[in-house]
Amino acid sequence: MNLNRRFVQVRPSERLTHTDLNDPRRTYTVLEHLARYRFASQYVRGKSVIDAACGIGYGSKLLLDSGAASVTGFDISDEAIKTARDLYAGRKVSFEKRDITNGIPAHCDVFVSFETIEHLPLNRVERFISSIAAVLDENGILIISTPNRDAWNPGLTIHDHPYNPSHHFELSRDEFEQYLRQGFRDVKILNQIKKGLGYYVHRIVNAVAKRVTRSGSVSSIADRLGFYKIAPEDPNRTYFYFLAVCKGPIKNPNSQVGAIED
Repeated sequence: MNLNRRFVQVRPSERLTHTDLNDPRRTYTVLEHLARYRFASQYVRGKSVIDAACGIGYGSKLLLDSGAASVTGFDISDEAIKTARDLYAGRKVSFEKRDITNGIPAHCDVFVSFETIEHLPLNRVERFISSIAAVLDENGILIISTPNRDAWNPGLTIHDHPYNPSHHFELSRDEFEQYLRQGFRDVKILNQIKKGLGYYVHRIVNAVAKRVTRSGSVSSIADRLGFYKIAPEDPNRTYFYFLAVCKGPIKNPNSQVGAIED
């Protein structure tokens, strides 16, 4: 049995709702997402931040609480933006419905985009990266994550549709770096969630525990033990997700803020 395919098929919607944050059935996914925002929080103190595909805004609020000067969250979902505004909007954090493939309307110091690009048409990825570089100043930083195709879909190529029906494509490590280097001079690739027996044991024990205890206690313990943390590259290990920290934006003279055309 392809366990990766099995987990993808039974996995609920990737988009988290407000009730999911306290739902033990979603604890794994919530902690997985929060670990990325915790990592990004070290870069945001005193900075203006854009959180692209912010969902219901809990990550944007975490970044603000970590010392960001301001945070603007964008998402394509009316429902997500309404929830984000109801729960987290304030003087220094705002939320706007926006299709980021149609452009980014504002400059910022730090641009955060987690689990976003695999939801875009492949032919828009390069222009999306260029548009991010265009809104950052010379000291600006992009922090971005995406699934590792070689972990989730071994044997498939960038042009094959992944088993996850929400994704248009998935990238290998080298493909991810190549796209990012079209917009940034300095790209550091990191990893999240090691693939191996421990991962599958954790998922199975976690599923059983949720049925028995109606809690996400196993995931919470795993979080404290560093199961979800962002880790340096290890050539001897395969991880399920890549996270990149990109600096030195390359300004494309042909690109403009907000200009992504069909």
